[in-house]
Amino acid sequence: LVMVGPVSSGKSTIASLIKKGLEADKTPKYAIDGCPIHEEPLHLIPLVDRPAWEDKLGVKIEGHLCPYCQQKIEMEFTGNDGHVKWEDFPIIQIKLSEQKRLGIATFQPMDPKAQDVSELIGRVNMSKITRYGETDPRAFLFNGELQVANGGVIEMIEMLKLDTKLLYVFITVAQEQTIKSPGFPQMYIDSLVLSHTNMSEFDSFKADKKNEALHDRMYPVVVPWNLRVDDEIKIYEKMVRGSDFKNIHIAPNTLKVAAQFA
Repeated sequence: LVMVGPVSSGKSTIASLIKKGLEADKTPKYAIDGCPIHEEPLHLIPLVDRPAWEDKLGVKIEGHLCPYCQQKIEMEFTGNDGHVKWEDFPIIQIKLSEQKRLGIATFQPMDPKAQDVSELIGRVNMSKITRYGETDPRAFLFNGELQVANGGVIEMIEMLKLDTKLLYVFITVAQEQTIKSPGFPQMYIDSLVLSHTNMSEFDSFKADKKNEALHDRMYPVVVPWNLRVDDEIKIYEKMVRGSDFKNIHIAPNTLKVAAQFA
């Protein structure tokens, strides 16, 4: 979902309110205990058993276990006879939080030479690589922004200013809801990618045929400037309420005149 509009049209404010709304939501959310990407517990159900459980629960179970949980269930919850005791896997209740990097993530462009795709898909844990090896999930940090945002939302600030190579990651995220970390199979990521950019950046991105694959997966939402005087007054009143001079007297029609001028 791409919010497109001029500077100061409220794109960042809308994204911020969506994230605050998720944090304030009272709906209980559950995750696999110890999972680095706080994964959906229904992914524990084996593929062969899912049709029966989908009928019982009335939901469609999509996705698969992350490499870490897959290894844990094979090592700790699989008997010698090959029977998987997936129903014994511990589950916890979580609450989405941007500060705790749990279900809500933010990513913004930096110097293209310093930007690394590992910020989105995780990186090798150098302190454990000698103990477990490169392709062991225990030696990998699944803490990329897309993995943090699993089950929630990731805000992409000025997304189209990113290096083109980083944007390739979002092609599979938007279409198949998967990402690929080096040395591991594709991981299922269920997240809303919420980005915002200005109109000129979006127009130049759209005009380049090389970006067609990603552009086809985008849902642009135009966020125009506010052109209503009454709404402009409400914006000023909100700013006054949150400022240090919220208790001072404002002469009649002051905000209206300022709004009309703006």
